[in-house]
Amino acid sequence: MISRRLRWLMTFFVAAAMAGSAVAADVSERKDIPLKYKWDLNDLYGELAAFQKAKAAFMPDAKKLKDYVGKLGESPQTLKEALDLYWGLELRLRRMESYASRLSDQDTRDEANSAMSSEVQQMRTAFGEMSAYFEPEIIALGQDKVEKFMDDEAELKVYKRLFEETFRRQKHIRSHDEEQILAAAGDMATAGMSLFRVFANADMPRKEVTLSDGTRVKLTDSNFTKYRRHPNKADRDLISSGFFEQYETYKRTYAEMLYNQLKAHRFYANMRGYPSTLAAALDRDDIPVEIYSSLIEAAHKNLPTFHRYLKLKARAKGVKTLDYQDLYVSFTDGVNIEMPYDEATSSLIASVKPMGKEYAELLKTSFENRWIDVYPSDGKRSGAYSSGWAYDVHPYVLMNYNDEYSDALTLAHEMGHALHSHYSNKHQPLPNADYSIFVAEVASTFNENLFNDYMLGKVADDDERFYLLGNFLDGTIKGTFFRQIQFAEFEWEAHKIVESGAALSGEKLGELYLSIVRKYYGHDEGVVNVDDRYSIEWAYVPHFYYNYYVFQYATSVAAASGLAQQVINGEEGALERYYTLLKSGGADDPVTLLKTAGADMTQPAAYDALMQRANDYMDELEKILDKRGL
Repeated sequence: MISRRLRWLMTFFVAAAMAGSAVAADVSERKDIPLKYKWDLNDLYGELAAFQKAKAAFMPDAKKLKDYVGKLGESPQTLKEALDLYWGLELRLRRMESYASRLSDQDTRDEANSAMSSEVQQMRTAFGEMSAYFEPEIIALGQDKVEKFMDDEAELKVYKRLFEETFRRQKHIRSHDEEQILAAAGDMATAGMSLFRVFANADMPRKEVTLSDGTRVKLTDSNFTKYRRHPNKADRDLISSGFFEQYETYKRTYAEMLYNQLKAHRFYANMRGYPSTLAAALDRDDIPVEIYSSLIEAAHKNLPTFHRYLKLKARAKGVKTLDYQDLYVSFTDGVNIEMPYDEATSSLIASVKPMGKEYAELLKTSFENRWIDVYPSDGKRSGAYSSGWAYDVHPYVLMNYNDEYSDALTLAHEMGHALHSHYSNKHQPLPNADYSIFVAEVASTFNENLFNDYMLGKVADDDERFYLLGNFLDGTIKGTFFRQIQFAEFEWEAHKIVESGAALSGEKLGELYLSIVRKYYGHDEGVVNVDDRYSIEWAYVPHFYYNYYVFQYATSVAAASGLAQQVINGEEGALERYYTLLKSGGADDPVTLLKTAGADMTQPAAYDALMQRANDYMDELEKILDKRGL
């Protein structure tokens, strides 16, 4: 199969919310949510019958790929015909995958939709087997011959980047027969992730607890992100202990699911001759392994800045030491910026003014044309994501909006992804449209920076300013930078255990996770008290199934901070460079794309700038606390 950077962008940047609007709080069934707050899948297929017709026609057409086995080198025209056939089929399959996934995600309890999604996944595997000969045959042709083919047939140049990537990775590409076997193993390779998704979202029994005001809360993932910010500490403790007890009950099950997923990563790394799972994962996007290790080193180096933030939050809350379950509480008591969805959309449009009229108009179109599935409902997939997988259709965004400021930030984040996908798909041919996550998370956090800057510019009141400054530190510094690097370190160490041939048990995963969390949060230094119960938190995190995914949140937030500031400051050429990044897709390796845009992630300064911004914010917060005599 042709090498592609899959761009599912399941970002799961979960919003933390306390109170909801009438829609968010009262609606539990999807049928009760107004149509304007639900995505419009008719843009993919007007009706289910159209999808079924497309699905029935796909495999017979895909079998035509066999006509080109052993023939790619016959002539430039033959190579072009084969590639055009492949990418035409790819275009059709992506639309089917997008439709089936969106249906399944809007209600994970619906077995018919789940079966439909599974059927399309099986088609993807079969399609991979049928096209497995492409890369080995192209490599056999040799780079010189392929370049001559492009000289003789100008329309082959649309595949130039694809050819370059194939030859770059040629030592890890196997024979036709071996590539077929690896493709056929695709269904098994995602078994751990699929089981996690179904069990965590649909099948795991969920407890109910009663809060101090008599409110009954079912301990779903969505409700946990909502109520872990509760102002009453006893209620937070109740929610936290009850929520993680559920995962502790099924610790062995979650350990087995994750262990099998990591073994799948090891299998592919070994079969392709990589020295490690990390090297295999990063090589997909031509990212040096050193960027991953230096990121973790940067986090360790800057733990004093992180601990300063944690101590400052304890001071703001009037306690000597924070408990781990206190981390999601706002810096401020009695100050909370609620933001209903319709207000969030108008504020987001206003916040992107530095990007120019075109970007704002595109945002408005996305809101009016129902690209977004807004509110939570029973059985709906938790978290948030953007998918631009259907190349010739607009992107889709899943939210679980609870009408809080943090939800508005999540919306800004996901719409950054969505508009990046739009620009990439519009300006690049399909073979070049897929951008790596390393670049993708820049677009999302860039939007967050614009939104945060816009909101800070609107308020002068100390209380609201304190809230916004604290929210940035909570979301960006803790949530997107240090927490994601903490996840990245755990993921790397867990993979190393599997690579060594040792088994992963729930106990071993818990010990590893707890040791890393306590290091980051300064447990031994008395910065934050991390109770033993949080050794199971790893079981709750879906990112660990995505094969070295989360580190890119941290690199991206650092890059985005610098790029956004350049645009906000009106630096000459900054806006044009950023638009070029959005429109470039995967036309070059991601490190080069970011460097061209103005963010060199190979340099330590890329992280120093973000840390300086964090310390500047903390300086301002300390002045406000001093004024208050705290």
